[in-house]
Amino acid sequence: MGPAVGPWAQVCGSGNAYRVTTMSIWTSLRGRAARWRGRTAAGAGTVEYVAAIAIAAIIIGAVVLGVNNAKVEVYSARVLCLIQSVVGSGQCDEAIGDGPGSGYGPDDVNEPWYCEVFGIGCSDQPTTDPDDVDIPDGLDRNDPIVQMMLSTERGRQVLQWLSDNDIPIVIDPGATGAYWNQSEIVLGPGYDNAAVLVHEANHARYTVEGRHADVSNPDRDAYVHGAVDEEVDGTVQQILSAQEFRNGGAQLGSQPGEPEYNAAYQQAIRNGESQAQAQQAGYQAVSDLFYHGGMVTSTNGQAYPDYYGSYWDSEH
Repeated sequence: MGPAVGPWAQVCGSGNAYRVTTMSIWTSLRGRAARWRGRTAAGAGTVEYVAAIAIAAIIIGAVVLGVNNAKVEVYSARVLCLIQSVVGSGQCDEAIGDGPGSGYGPDDVNEPWYCEVFGIGCSDQPTTDPDDVDIPDGLDRNDPIVQMMLSTERGRQVLQWLSDNDIPIVIDPGATGAYWNQSEIVLGPGYDNAAVLVHEANHARYTVEGRHADVSNPDRDAYVHGAVDEEVDGTVQQILSAQEFRNGGAQLGSQPGEPEYNAAYQQAIRNGESQAQAQQAGYQAVSDLFYHGGMVTSTNGQAYPDYYGSYWDSEH
């Protein structure tokens, strides 16, 4: 991010028609499991029998829904876990999953697992129809970046928020990197993709909601930490949104910090930690990159703490 344009620079480095079917499968599974309550004397065989039926139904449902094959194993494990808890042979950890795309982002870590897996039971049940989403100025509904954004609930909500807050998008072939300059989001060559737009929209949201770091803060360290933490949050949102876009069939490369996020997440899961803890581990891995020079701005190549420190110095 160049000093001339402000401090926020991009880092360098299932359809509604199927929801009744999904809900019917899930209701059926819970019903079958519940009917086995009180039969614990039958032992592990009871659980295995019910689980076999449930897993078979989940696989069939996955085929109907077009679910990524990599997630079938997660769904199956989850079903077994839930049935075990229903028949009384164990507790079910709500955090089962196999990666960031099977979990919840920092803003919705308390959502139930089935919100992410099946798109049901969310605290703010997704009801956004792509045709009802308003497109922010500077973009066209037929643009590839817009079509990718419209493919996920997160993307649709970001587009609507940008439109509601009159934030234009400028795709500038002469720009370096991507940045939010407190009045518009600018995307330069190589940065005009949906995941980057989610990142920059996060900066815009911080500004609109009054949460961004204020360079007039007399405490230099507090300002730098606040600004860098905002970058970390935006980058994690970028990683999670990219995962969702890929799950929807989009071709999108690895995002800055994504390998480190995934490695930390998977290691935490292997260590027996919950999904919330694994997400925090991934977040911390991205944070470490920012604070230890592993991430640099896309506009001038500076490490973020140095960049924001220099920006604060220039204003004081």
